Amino acid sequence: MAVSDSPRSWIVTQGPIGPASRYDLYLATVPLVFFMAALLSVVVSVPTHVAMVFASVLTGAVLFDGLFLNPPQVDDSS
Repeated sequence: MAVSDSPRSWIVTQGPIGPASRYDLYLATVPLVFFMAALLSVVVSVPTHVAMVFASVLTGAVLFDGLFLNPPQVDDSS
């Protein structure tokens, strides 16, 4: 189990494979954001390029948080 003394490293939930960490949620967020943007472009008639730019910016913010604001700790391992 990936546990650290850092308050930024936390376990979100117990899944069927094991505990899901913050970084698992980051990885799940990336395709979900792009899927929602594609769905938005079809349902609401937003141009596809506008929806994809929005998804890219949002995904970039999520990755920036995961890589620079709350980076993985050295002792974290799965």
